[in-house]
Amino acid sequence: MKYYEAFAEHGFHTALMTTFRFDAGVFEDVIRSRLRSNGCRNIAVLADTDMLNAAFAETGLPVSAGARYHLAKRSVKGAFHPKMVLQFGKTKGRLIVGSANLTGAGLHGNLEILEVLEVNQNDMTAAPLLAAALAYFASHTDRRDKAMKQALERASRNTDWLQHVRAASRIETPSGFVEFVTESAGATIADRLVDAVGGRRVSRVVCAAPFWDSNLSAVQILQRRLSPEITALVVDPKAQDFDAPGFRALERASLHSAGQLSACEKRRFHAKLIIVETNEGDLVLSGSANISRPALLEVAGNGNAEAAILRWEPPGTAVQRLGIDAALAVNMPLSDLKPRQRAVNEGETKEERLIDGGAVFLDAAALEWQPPGDVDLSSCLIEVFDVARKSLGVGEPVGVGERIWIEGIDDLNAAAAAEALIEDRRSVRMPIVSLSQLKARSNPPSRAGAQKILDEIYAQETIDAELCEQLRRLFELLQENDAPVPTRDGSSSRGDDPQDEDDSRHLDSDAFGEAAQGFSTNAERDVAFRSAYDRIAQILRHLQPRTTQSELSNGGSSSGSKQPAAVHKRSPDQRRDQLSEFLQVILDGLQSGGLEPLSITALTMIQAFITTMRSEAAETDSTAGEAKAFGPNKPGSGWIRMLGRCLQGFVEAIPEALSESDVEDEQIEVLAQILMTAKMVFERAQKDNMPVVCRSMGIVLSKLHHKLGSAISGHRGKETLLIQEITRTARLQEETDSIVTLQAGQ
Repeated sequence: MKYYEAFAEHGFHTALMTTFRFDAGVFEDVIRSRLRSNGCRNIAVLADTDMLNAAFAETGLPVSAGARYHLAKRSVKGAFHPKMVLQFGKTKGRLIVGSANLTGAGLHGNLEILEVLEVNQNDMTAAPLLAAALAYFASHTDRRDKAMKQALERASRNTDWLQHVRAASRIETPSGFVEFVTESAGATIADRLVDAVGGRRVSRVVCAAPFWDSNLSAVQILQRRLSPEITALVVDPKAQDFDAPGFRALERASLHSAGQLSACEKRRFHAKLIIVETNEGDLVLSGSANISRPALLEVAGNGNAEAAILRWEPPGTAVQRLGIDAALAVNMPLSDLKPRQRAVNEGETKEERLIDGGAVFLDAAALEWQPPGDVDLSSCLIEVFDVARKSLGVGEPVGVGERIWIEGIDDLNAAAAAEALIEDRRSVRMPIVSLSQLKARSNPPSRAGAQKILDEIYAQETIDAELCEQLRRLFELLQENDAPVPTRDGSSSRGDDPQDEDDSRHLDSDAFGEAAQGFSTNAERDVAFRSAYDRIAQILRHLQPRTTQSELSNGGSSSGSKQPAAVHKRSPDQRRDQLSEFLQVILDGLQSGGLEPLSITALTMIQAFITTMRSEAAETDSTAGEAKAFGPNKPGSGWIRMLGRCLQGFVEAIPEALSESDVEDEQIEVLAQILMTAKMVFERAQKDNMPVVCRSMGIVLSKLHHKLGSAISGHRGKETLLIQEITRTARLQEETDSIVTLQAGQ
């Protein structure tokens, strides 16, 4: 199994993960998107405190943490270093233990090792190990963390089969046994390995890892306790933590380079494993533990937190099964060693320690603070920020025991992030965890509402305000639940079809590679809306508006055009209110970032709005337009201004630097319609002597040409309508340096 494939499988409602390093962009764009698009909503991550704070300081806060998934910190004396994924479904489960972090490199870039244990209705053999892994995960959570407590409760409540399983760290298998190994109070990981070997004769120990003690003390202790005939070290060819004298201090040892492995030609070696070859069988320990004292030789509380799988298999099979025989076949010259500037004693490099602010939770109508440790509340303050990084004020923590409230912040609904000031030292900014949002978005997806709305959309006979109302309701339902959208037959369409899987252009191949197949950074940010687009786009293609583009450009209706049969419609004022509300949903989404401007969701909504407004405009212009709700010059609700506001909000939300990969063929038709509509509004504003609107739409056209021009170079061979329209509007230049905002009442 490729690591990222684990997140694209249907049938799991919960994913609990641990990691040392965390990349928010990779997690949210690839891992979380794949999980949620396949129905997995209850998502929680535990990450090393120092590494998470360093990531926050360097790249900013994750967009969705605290609202769509829970991201919690964990501190131990060494490093919180386990790399584990626990997935639970109603009838199945999966445990993945390995060396890969939740980063682009871990997902695809590095050469990693993963152990995958699965259970289903027909085979529950590994269920005790999954229960043990769940208990281990829970043991590292903070008892004050309400969000994590709720995530664990949801996992248990929705997994009936787990209620009948007794946790056990070891199970017997036909070939021997499989054991879930972690740090513990009574024994080190090395102790567990040595105990499993027992009194068997050891012919060879193979140690492979990217990080080691500078004096190879962990290797020396393993040699003393296992007495192997030879010890083989497989190292990262690019850098090591020990030098030639350090290696020479070992007895009966050989040195090998992971660079001999074909998979390492373009990948960094990051796998961690120990193979003990005995006269009766092979023992394989693989997981997060490097060959270092903090990882292997310390009991819980004194070193790292680590997780590994210990597996017994037939003699002489492990090396070949794991594919490292090519590395062991060639000795590495000591002259090829490239010692790092400093040894890594935590297992992997930890960043310089930043000030940790703990965690802040929005619970009902109160902000609660979970301090990072014992602090004097009188010397602490909490500054709260909104999503735009604007300060909402500085609050004072008050309370007794574990319940600490933050007083002095008025606008709690806008609270998105916080920084703690502890004894005049400012912490790293942290996301505020909304318990209500997590609860609403973590339960299993509701399909009934979306199915009903899709049925109503299919029943529409024309494109009008009624269809826009259905789209608005569908969007709000999906936004609330973030759910996969059912097809008309009731089955659930997903965003990982073969067509998506064939395309990996949109993310950097070195960091993401195949892991990001089907995920465009702009065009398909939220995969859960994919099938909604497919269904609605089909409707939009087959339902014809009441008029055509050429008729609108001339300000009237062609007598020769075919009109669809009349259908029952709401009054003009009712339709105006519907469309105004729908427009506001679009604009709010674009402004807040909830709608990616080139996403399938946004383009579908904008296409529906434009098509409906064009129909309303044609009907208005064919009668006494000025007396109508959508009269072109009517303040606020006139079709010229309403379309102008929509187009202006869209163009302002488009990023400045677009590339060819940001626009796919399926977006071209909609973008062409948007550009044609902007041109139409510009020309009609000129005709009706509306200079403010005319100036603004001139800027919109110029910006559309500028922003979209470079993004469609790869589509020129298709002679698309968008390219034709961009060519026609190339002559338009910006007429002013500032955009005049088209307010609703202007």
